[in-house]
Amino acid sequence: MASALRALGIEPIRSASLGFGQDDVRKLEVGQPWVRLDGLEIVTPVMFNSEGSEPLLGPVTLEQFLPGVDAVEQRLINLQGRG
Repeated sequence: MASALRALGIEPIRSASLGFGQDDVRKLEVGQPWVRLDGLEIVTPVMFNSEGSEPLLGPVTLEQFLPGVDAVEQRLINLQGRG
């Protein structure tokens, strides 16, 4: 995973100790790239996890985009600009 982030031009800016459950704590490098979704761009933290690990969209990034939930279609929807 770390090599994929570096291939995209994302570099670590610090490191952090993170808990992964079952008392598994790892020290990982952290970067902060720009991410774009439906025309909205944000800077969000990314973790340089070990090679072969599954890429995941974390709760911080999801919360920053302020999505809504479409329970019928079982998907996230963009609520930006509404109301």
